[in-house]
Amino acid sequence: MTERPVRPHAPEGAREHRVDMRLAIRVVASRDSGGKDILGWVRNLSTSGMFIRTADRFPAETRCSFELVSQEADHPCAFSVRGWVVYHARDGMGIQFEPPAGDTRAAILSLMDGHAAGTRVA
Repeated sequence: MTERPVRPHAPEGAREHRVDMRLAIRVVASRDSGGKDILGWVRNLSTSGMFIRTADRFPAETRCSFELVSQEADHPCAFSVRGWVVYHARDGMGIQFEPPAGDTRAAILSLMDGHAAGTRVA
């Protein structure tokens, strides 16, 4: 198994809360250097990153912008976050976020809390 990179903006010794998302959260990923966008769906999400289910992948270490749009009736929201590709898997790619701004962090936490509270699973 490949060792995952350390999350640079997590407090030292902190264990990050991560939820396995099966909510309808669409992602559009755009490379900072331009080129085609990648469409996908969030499989898991935390305040420091996410896994995007997609058939297309950007190369590792590619810096990107991500537009996330929740299509859940209980948790509709849309927000943007920046980050980079840290690993590839058969069904997608892992993303490390730049430390999110307060509003973006609140949107991520709201989605995670809704999922943990039993929001409808697709």
